[in-house]
Amino acid sequence: MNTFRIHGDNIVECERIANLIIKAINLDEIKTYLISPSTSAIEIKGKYENNLIQWKLELLPGFNKNTKRRWEENIFDALKEAGSFFDETPDVIISHIDDVKEQIILGIEFCSALQTGNQALQRSARAFSTGRTGCPYLYIVDFVKYELDNATRERKNLRFPNAAVPYSYVNYSKTTGNFVAQLYIKSEEFDKSRDASIATFNENDFGNNILGDYISKLMLGLDTSQEEKIILNKNMNVVQFLVNHFDSRVNFLADEWKEVYSLQQDDIVDYAVDKKRFGFHKTIAAKSHHGVSADVIKLVDQGSII
Repeated sequence: MNTFRIHGDNIVECERIANLIIKAINLDEIKTYLISPSTSAIEIKGKYENNLIQWKLELLPGFNKNTKRRWEENIFDALKEAGSFFDETPDVIISHIDDVKEQIILGIEFCSALQTGNQALQRSARAFSTGRTGCPYLYIVDFVKYELDNATRERKNLRFPNAAVPYSYVNYSKTTGNFVAQLYIKSEEFDKSRDASIATFNENDFGNNILGDYISKLMLGLDTSQEEKIILNKNMNVVQFLVNHFDSRVNFLADEWKEVYSLQQDDIVDYAVDKKRFGFHKTIAAKSHHGVSADVIKLVDQGSII
């Protein structure tokens, strides 16, 4: 029986991944039991397409972070040895266990928060750092999420990052050959009948169905190039949707993002210089300035391409 581990920040995320795997498989038998008071296991038998499956999934909630030492071995050590250098780490890591070692096969990040500011940029660091190891990385975004009124908790606005943020995942995969992508999942708040701003969103660009298939194929050691191509295409379609409907700042147009992606020699910086686009200004509250930070921002403004 092949043994896999699902390491996660908490048991909810471990079980979310396990359920995706189970749903993708034609099950013959499933058994759940406790390995220890803190660790459960799921044994599944069945088929995926024509592949016989006999898997044991060990769910390990909680990582060794900061002063917390939950496990004798730290799964993040394997990431660091392979080239990860940021403290920012994925929410979930799926690994395969054999007689010799534990090998990481996929890193996953979940986000149900608004995709703005640090919520978006912090996760970019996790993607970049994990991607450097050659390990596939998926950023799963619950789409859509609303900003809520602090007093009434009623919906206010949809908010999204600059389209360059989701595009950066596509570009990373393109330029490095290491698969890193965003995948949008239909959230419970997604309702076209209540919000005209998402009425034209193509629901085929959701990744609810392909996610379980992709994970299962990775676990089987099958070729996942077609699934990766589909996921990156969905990622690119979301970039264009955001440009057309939510990105009012000086930026590339939807067709220009296509041109950027099709570039063979020049990179996005060369393209921006040629188009004289992509002005950038960083806003920092007066109380948050330190040292020469205000002077640095002035230099950025002066050198920004407008």
